[in-house]
Amino acid sequence: MAWQQSIHEVRRAQLRANQAELSREWHMATHNYLYCLEQAHAAHDLRAVRYFAGKLSLAYRAMGFISKASYYRSLAG
Repeated sequence: MAWQQSIHEVRRAQLRANQAELSREWHMATHNYLYCLEQAHAAHDLRAVRYFAGKLSLAYRAMGFISKASYYRSLAG
């Protein structure tokens, strides 16, 4: 139910994160992807959790945070 109520907020956050990635604003990208990941986890949406964990892994790798990137890569499967 929470997922249904927040799907619009998640989509907006995903769009902001995508734009931040294009602009190489990694802090904003990770902030928005973390929000998306938390919402996906709360909704028990495993596919979305894996997707956003993968996006976080890429963003953290671009920032040079290899251990965080590895952690989120492991969540992505």
